[in-house]
Amino acid sequence: MNVVAALAKLGKKTGFIGKVGSDPFGAYLREALLEVGVSARGLVETDEAHTTMAFVQLDADGDRSFHFARNPGADQLLRTDELNLAMLKETRIFHFGSISMTEEPAYTATLKAAIPSLGTLEEIHALMRDGDREGVLG
Repeated sequence: MNVVAALAKLGKKTGFIGKVGSDPFGAYLREALLEVGVSARGLVETDEAHTTMAFVQLDADGDRSFHFARNPGADQLLRTDELNLAMLKETRIFHFGSISMTEEPAYTATLKAAIPSLGTLEEIHALMRDGDREGVLG
């Protein structure tokens, strides 16, 4: 979300595809996207799980460690039939994070989302944390 928000703040046309829970955190994320000018027409809401929350901890040296509250999180439940394919066909740059590749059905949905954007600039935010590695590489 940080990348798309930063691009929107720079005046670029952006959109977000993902899934949040029908909870205050999901509503907050939708509003945060809209507030900076990101299209949320690819954002899906669910009652099946809560919105994933990330907690960032700084150690004495200022190094960050991330802890996620998701068991499962709504983002992990994004299905291919929920993708906004029309939105994907308009894509010139497709950015996604490795965290979306850690669990099904979000893994398959992420791959399917990448297919319509073939021929565009694709980027994966491949900062893999210890907890991500097994899901992505396994």
